Amino acid sequence: MNRKTLVLLAMLGATYEALALPSYTVTGIGTLPGSNGSQAYDINNSGQIAGTSYIGPGSDHAFLYDKGGMTDLGTLGRYASYAESINDHGQIVGVLSRQGGQADHAFLYSYGVMTDLGTLGGPVSWAYDINSHGQVVGISQTAGRPPPSGMPSCTKTA
Repeated sequence: MNRKTLVLLAMLGATYEALALPSYTVTGIGTLPGSNGSQAYDINNSGQIAGTSYIGPGSDHAFLYDKGGMTDLGTLGRYASYAESINDHGQIVGVLSRQGGQADHAFLYSYGVMTDLGTLGGPVSWAYDINSHGQVVGISQTAGRPPPSGMPSCTKTA
């Protein structure tokens, strides 16, 4: 072999190593008691997971999964709750739902307390994400007739 062939082989070897696929492990997180399934929606840099567990027909509950345990976030007396996002402080946002999807409200779960974030005057709000400063983004109807193009976006700081 000449020197050019060795350089080409060395370059091909480096390229092959750079293209090697990482390996992954699938981990089951379980369900809340009495549930027939769970769905994870978001994970933060500490490995905490926010999601929803299906307790029964229409009775879904948001959860926090942390260090091998799952915590039911409850519903604040509503029909169901759905977690959408979790930040690196473990704060979770999502929606509290009434039967039929009427009068859904955004929620914030922060340091063990769930809070209904209310609306901008209309019957419905949803929280979609929360950043490391506790700022929440989502949608909310305003008082009166909703605009034909959909609901306006809003932000609220935790």
